[in-house]
Amino acid sequence: MLKTYCFILLIALTFNGVGQSNIDWTAGWDNKTLNQARNLTSSNMNEVEKNVLFYCNLARMKPKLFLTTTLPLYVEVRGVKNSSYLSSLKRFLKKSKKLPPFVANDSLHKVAEIHAVRSGKKGTTGHQNYSKRFNYVGDVFPTNGENCDYGNPKAIDIVFSWLIDEGIANLGHRKNVFDKEFSHAAVSIAPHKSYQVNAVMTFGSR
Repeated sequence: MLKTYCFILLIALTFNGVGQSNIDWTAGWDNKTLNQARNLTSSNMNEVEKNVLFYCNLARMKPKLFLTTTLPLYVEVRGVKNSSYLSSLKRFLKKSKKLPPFVANDSLHKVAEIHAVRSGKKGTTGHQNYSKRFNYVGDVFPTNGENCDYGNPKAIDIVFSWLIDEGIANLGHRKNVFDKEFSHAAVSIAPHKSYQVNAVMTFGSR
């Protein structure tokens, strides 16, 4: 079974004098949860890639806390306009149950990296050669999925592009992040010919 989604979002950011480096997106979170969400054993992901997985883990592990802390902070700092998609995310988080954090996996990272690098060099979007790429992990992760994002260099913006899923009628990115079937994941970010940067997150379950 495969679940694949793409998202293209170029954000013009206005910080109202607040430097991004000073923003603590995890204010109000307990250290135990933060440590569990950061327990990423993969040595192949860089810091930004690990942070994408980290923020996804926070949303999965404590969706209601994410709703009352990280989400409103993001909306305020980024000046996110209210929309039906943002409202639906709030309702979704309010009713969501806690899920285990994703376990980082180097094989899934390789699949993500191949696609991010190739898409970036060609300037393409989408899930080209999905079946061929996932054959590499098909025996280990027979159920798998993939999210793509374009134009966002920051981990927090990549994650919220998928969670809000503005303009994506079936909310496929959000569903992948919160899919209880998926237990493992990885992220790869690479330069992109058309959008400056692209991110690929791969998911799998055994």
